[in-house]
Amino acid sequence: MVRIYTLAGELVATLDVDSNGQTIWYGKNDYDETVASGIYFYVGVRSNGMRQTGKIGIVR
Repeated sequence: MVRIYTLAGELVATLDVDSNGQTIWYGKNDYDETVASGIYFYVGVRSNGMRQTGKIGIVR
C-alpha cells in the first residue's frame, strides 16, 4: 500500500500495489479529483513491514 500526503500531512490518496510491488499515481485524490500543483510525500508499506518514503512534485 502507498499513501500520498500533502506537506501539511493530510492524506490525499491511498494506492494498492501490484504483485511486483509497483503502483501508478495519476495525480488524483481518493475522490478522483485532480490535485493541485505542489510537493507531496508518499509512504509505501511493504508486506514485511518495511517503509519507503519520498517526495513527488506535481507541476500543472
